[in-house]
Amino acid sequence: MIFSAKEAGLSRDDFGEALRHLKSQGMVSTRSKGLALIATLAEQSIVEIPPAPEEVPTASKFTAQAQEVYSLYPLKKGKLNAIRYIARDLKDGIIGFEDLKARVRSFAALFAEGVEEIAYCKHASTYFNQRCWDDEDNSEPSAPPKAGEVGYTPNLKGYSNKEGY
Repeated sequence: MIFSAKEAGLSRDDFGEALRHLKSQGMVSTRSKGLALIATLAEQSIVEIPPAPEEVPTASKFTAQAQEVYSLYPLKKGKLNAIRYIARDLKDGIIGFEDLKARVRSFAALFAEGVEEIAYCKHASTYFNQRCWDDEDNSEPSAPPKAGEVGYTPNLKGYSNKEGY
């Protein structure tokens, strides 16, 4: 193997000093050949270094949590980006795992209970990228206001205003 001070990222003087130190410890023998200095490892100093174990790619903690949060979302569109955005927010500490799960469950309940139509649900990638979970009101739903109370609107289902009234 040909090795130079430049390849080691050292100055010529530092490289020479390191080589002299190894030679004084009996780990290297040197000889000159023209302008080159040839260093040979001493036999007693050869140590077998075992190969590094192959790393098995595993899902990170945040990716696993992101997949769990995604599974709670009512509309399964944009999965790869949604998982990336969820993992990003969990990793950056923007929201906690349990808190995010609770918010997504609350949002999904609106669709499960028929309060909202699935046709109006944002794709998961949009919902998590725009952090719409932060916009949701996560309080317990209150009873609707009764006639005469502030916020009451009569149920006009089936009423058609075809004549402009």
